[in-house]
Amino acid sequence: MCVKGVYMKYKNKLALLEEILPIINSVKSPEELLNYLIDRYIDITGALTGSIMLINPETGVLEIKASRGLMTDTGGNVALKIGEGVTGKVAETGISLLINDTHSIDYYVRIREDLKSELAVPLKLEDNIIGVISVDSDELDAFTEEHLDILESISNFVAQILSKENLIMSLKDKIQKQELLIKISEILNERYSLDKLFKKIMKILSHTIQIERGMLVILDSDDKLKIFDGYKLSDEAKKRGIYQIGEGIIGKVYKYGKGINIKDISKSKEFLNKMKIWRGKGKNSFFSFPIRYENKNVGVFSLERKYISEED
Repeated sequence: MCVKGVYMKYKNKLALLEEILPIINSVKSPEELLNYLIDRYIDITGALTGSIMLINPETGVLEIKASRGLMTDTGGNVALKIGEGVTGKVAETGISLLINDTHSIDYYVRIREDLKSELAVPLKLEDNIIGVISVDSDELDAFTEEHLDILESISNFVAQILSKENLIMSLKDKIQKQELLIKISEILNERYSLDKLFKKIMKILSHTIQIERGMLVILDSDDKLKIFDGYKLSDEAKKRGIYQIGEGIIGKVYKYGKGINIKDISKSKEFLNKMKIWRGKGKNSFFSFPIRYENKNVGVFSLERKYISEED
């Protein structure tokens, strides 16, 4: 069946919206929403492939969140800069593009050699562009203005829902953090030895924020910062974790009495990796906070976790 033939069963735009919108409003997560939508967009337009890309606010690039028929259905590491390719142009301008011969434009980024047409529409909330939805075909002149119209109409609703979901997730995150602080404060009010206190706090944190590693560093009698206890740290790693006051993240936190948050340790010159645990692969975040007793810094509490772009 040709593309235009597929679209004929959706010639009543209002009926299509009445069918899709209740489902869009009932999905349980942004991931479920995006995967439902990409399947429907392909069905509506008769496209061969398609993707939904969202702008990562940390990196400023478009990342695939749902796709069909491309290199990977999960998106993998495929990313585009704003302004790059058809999708990047739409993200940059906020204006939809209907390209019915991809060989006719010099900025087309070719992921598959057989793709000849592309339709891309922005996901935007008022003037704020949050992503782009695009579909592709191996036929010339595959898409119509009617396709463009229906995709834009649906996308307007989708952007509002994604914005609402992000707000809800942000509020849930803040509530979870408050509950976490309450639990930790309750532990701190109990009379535990330092090692038991550390273990109880790490148990709560490991179940709440899925940390990779943690450590408690204190100032030794020789004026060096050494690991008193660790979570998921070998004895060899602990022995290597010795810092001078003011050295690296740990030393600076102790010296100045202020916490340091490193969102991506692969880009941090302050992260010394003295314990030789992090192998330079993937992204991790690192958090360090001073421990004070009687108005004096006595140690440093640190956590390492997988990088999450939406972190505060």
